[in-house]
Amino acid sequence: MSSSTVRAYIPTTVSAAAARWDDGTACAAGSSVYRVTADDRAGQTGKPDEEALEYAAFRRAADAAAGNRRGETAVVISADVPAGEITGGVLAADLPAAAVVSFHLGADLLWYDATEAGDILR
Repeated sequence: MSSSTVRAYIPTTVSAAAARWDDGTACAAGSSVYRVTADDRAGQTGKPDEEALEYAAFRRAADAAAGNRRGETAVVISADVPAGEITGGVLAADLPAAAVVSFHLGADLLWYDATEAGDILR
């Protein structure tokens, strides 16, 4: 991840991710995004615990995915997104599949590498 990108967590479902993956995108512009914010860092004293901050952002995305799944398998997409492509907690542009680092599926949030997309997004 370069300094111009941020790790972002996007809540979705298997069917929604699969519908876009074959077109080379992971999710559409306007999708909700969770990431560490300046407010998150300001809430910590001393040196921020980046790992704890990232986990908190991931959990917020996981909670959103679970709430939006409508009987489908919940997914959290972890991706490195250009900082300027996130505006007000949403993606400003379609997220290319190449930006995806991993997927977390189901109630147990099982981890899958992005290279496994063809197997899990069915």
